Amino acid sequence: MIPIEPPFDKAFTDKVHRDATALCEEITGYFYNQKIQINEIIFVPMIIFARIIRLRDAALTLTSGGFPTEAGILVLSQFEAKLDLVQAARDVQWAASWLGHRNTKQSVTKNMTDAICRVFSEEQEQSVERSIFRYLSAIKHGNPASSELGFQVRRIQTSIVVSTGELADATTRATSAMIGDYATYQLAWAAQGLNVTTGRYARCSPTTTQAVQENRQRISEFAKLFNLFLASWVEGRAGHLDIASRHKR
Repeated sequence: MIPIEPPFDKAFTDKVHRDATALCEEITGYFYNQKIQINEIIFVPMIIFARIIRLRDAALTLTSGGFPTEAGILVLSQFEAKLDLVQAARDVQWAASWLGHRNTKQSVTKNMTDAICRVFSEEQEQSVERSIFRYLSAIKHGNPASSELGFQVRRIQTSIVVSTGELADATTRATSAMIGDYATYQLAWAAQGLNVTTGRYARCSPTTTQAVQENRQRISEFAKLFNLFLASWVEGRAGHLDIASRHKR
């Protein structure tokens, strides 16, 4: 099995989506056809997984249209949803609290660092996920340190270009490709997470379960690469677009 290197081609991204959807349909179809009453540990992960699929689709729509910053906001939501999915699929009490949650001011997951540590067992994975979450949060909240990742602005020699539309340059193309691929990566990751948790209660076809597992394995190192990509645009700069203001507070 040959690992897939970014940028992912359309055939692979379509396959990830197709296999993930098939897994979702087979799990729900099994319980429906068998007329089995399900509890929160089945119901909640399926709801969240459907959201992860739609967020991936929406992110790719934005990246294909030249809106990588806005797609970055969606993949942060997808990031948070994948953590919720695994927590719900592993712990029926957590899933029950999710289903009964009524506080619009605070999510069920109160601390993302704690959630990352619960979902990822290896220290290196935890470090990468925390870093990605920090960079994507900077994009979402308009943190000036995110520079070109968070704003449609470019520094070209002694000039600054600000656009309300698309900047059709190498930065936009590279960022769109990486964020689009990360949306697909997260879908593949979540599908395998669902496969080994909720999927074990159903009878899914070996073809589907193997395809989902292989998709995840083929891009297993992508999170590290994506983290390095984000870091390359943020770390080591003097400020927004590497401009150090003369006016200090």
